[in-house]
Formats: sequence, C-alpha cells, structure tokens
Amino acid sequence: MPKKTLTAAFVDAVKVNNRTEYFDENTSGLGLRVSPNGNKSFFYRYRHNGRNRRYTIGRYSKAMSLKDAREKADELRLEVKRGGDPQGEEQSIKSRSPLTFGEIVNQYK
Repeated sequence: MPKKTLTAAFVDAVKVNNRTEYFDENTSGLGLRVSPNGNKSFFYRYRHNGRNRRYTIGRYSKAMSLKDAREKADELRLEVKRGGDPQGEEQSIKSRSPLTFGEIVNQYK
C-alpha cells in the first residue's frame, strides 16, 4: 500500500492494472482505492479495540472531492479518539429491522 501525498490532479488521473490503495501522507488514515475499471473511492482506516477497521467515505466524484474526503477523515478521526467506531455504528444501523408504518407515524405524533 503505497503512501503518497494525494493531490486532486493525481486522484483525477491515476489508472491501475490491479486494485491499488494509496494512503495520504498529509491526512492520517485517509486512503484512495483505485480499481482497474476506473472506480475510485475514499476510505478511512483506523483501529478500534485492537482491530483494523475501514470506513468507506465515498466514491470520488464532483460531489466527493479530495477536500471533502479529507474533511470527513478529520471528523472520523475525532470520533475514533472519543471512543467511537464509525464502521461498527454504520453496520448496526443497517442491521436494524425496518420500522413499520405505524411505528413511523407514532414517531411524528
């Protein structure tokens, strides 16, 4: 996993033959995953309870720039420092059973 100072020009132009992850030298934990078909996504890597964890920040696009990814990584770093587990919390939310219509109505009474 190469370390590199990620720049907007690099993120926009990088192409790979095999899936490759680049870690930003300027923003601790921030990574860029590039696939051979051209997909690029940002992620934040951290440790929680002694285990390596990965939180997908988002796919590189006009709506998710390198600057946006750095800001999100900084937010996630603070959350982890406070004892949070962003990936675990996201999985917990996804695993909850969906609310029934009646439960939703009761929330808005």
